[in-house]
Amino acid sequence: MNQEASILVVDEHRQTHDYFKQVFDNESLFNVQFADSYDEGIELFKRTHPNLVIADMLFTNHDGIDLMLELKPISSDAVFVIHTETDDDYTEVIALDQGVDDFITKGLSPKVMRKKLQSLLNRQRSRKKSNVVQIKGIEIDRDRYVVIKNKEIINLPKKEFEMLCLLSSQPQKVFSREEIKKAVWGNISNVRSRTIDVHVRKLRKKVGEDLIQTVKGVGYRF
Repeated sequence: MNQEASILVVDEHRQTHDYFKQVFDNESLFNVQFADSYDEGIELFKRTHPNLVIADMLFTNHDGIDLMLELKPISSDAVFVIHTETDDDYTEVIALDQGVDDFITKGLSPKVMRKKLQSLLNRQRSRKKSNVVQIKGIEIDRDRYVVIKNKEIINLPKKEFEMLCLLSSQPQKVFSREEIKKAVWGNISNVRSRTIDVHVRKLRKKVGEDLIQTVKGVGYRF
């Protein structure tokens, strides 16, 4: 890794904190913070927006999946790892289905754990570079079909999202309604100009009135 990564460890057990201090010992590229409870983890996350969160599966009144689901909308780019004593396949499948990036059973050597986390961060950075576009104050995540603005996730219907991707792919280019129709609706022949105008109007309300400009008599540009 060639840039510093911010990491948050959320675990009620002091021995787990000590373990991760060994994992990241003498690693200047890691900035690691520790939270002793579920609630403290949420507060630290909101303040620091770490690149990676490592959470225990079981807390006093919650679990690690609850934590991930609460934090993902705040910063969707963060990698979430469940670090647990259980190797139950059913629990692991549920965690991964809910969006956890990895499910790691406790007991790995510090060296192996460090390599695993480095790999996760590198993979996330590569994915973001190729599939997340940052433009005009918003992020367009093509993998998840969402837009992120002011750290808020905006879920768009498929056609609106595809239209946004098209317009933002070539800023300042004016796309005619016919070009938009072919790119977004393909061979569907009964799509009218009015349909495209309605989609643009909805997009403006969701992502910003000033992001998509109308060029009278021609079409739209980003």
